[in-house]
Amino acid sequence: MFADLAGYTALTEAHGDERAERIASRFFELAASACAGDARIVKTLGDGVMLVARSVAEAVESVHRLAGLIALEPGFPAARIGIHEGSAILAHADYFGATVNVCSRLMEHARPGQIVCSERVAAQVAGQGAVWTHPLGLLRLKHLAQPVSAYELGFEGAHAPLQFIDPVCRMQVADDGYLERTYAGRTLRFCSTECERRFFEQRELYLDAPTPS
Repeated sequence: MFADLAGYTALTEAHGDERAERIASRFFELAASACAGDARIVKTLGDGVMLVARSVAEAVESVHRLAGLIALEPGFPAARIGIHEGSAILAHADYFGATVNVCSRLMEHARPGQIVCSERVAAQVAGQGAVWTHPLGLLRLKHLAQPVSAYELGFEGAHAPLQFIDPVCRMQVADDGYLERTYAGRTLRFCSTECERRFFEQRELYLDAPTPS
């Protein structure tokens, strides 16, 4: 499993190094507490984390917990998560190989708040109660010669992803304590007056920023 914070560079630029470091540290704490069974963190990667589990069931339960914890965390960016299943080489307290590479690329393909898994994972969770999958087709992933059959993975009754992301710092904006403005026919929400000021001073930097679908 790989997970990272979407828009972390923008967050650092908008809110500074110290707040960005606090958010990353909190993200690592959430990831550690979300580990199910024998799942564990292998390493942290800047604003991301790599986890490993002995089974698909433990991996899926771990990302379920992590997604739920992030959804409840106030003033937090959305995460992108990727899951793949297969063998890997363990060396120097790290894992290497094609399975690792595919998993990392699946995470990079995910939208903010989305979990993307491989067909091998989707096949093992099919029909398992609250878990659902939706086919994304064959994906051409960076530096991988062969396309990968991928699925979006989700959970019945899970917290719905927030519909608004601050266009400046890329953090999720909750239903209270926000500033809402309309610009060029778009409804925008800002986490703070500072982000609102930055947007209207340099609109060209932020208007093409992706929004969650």
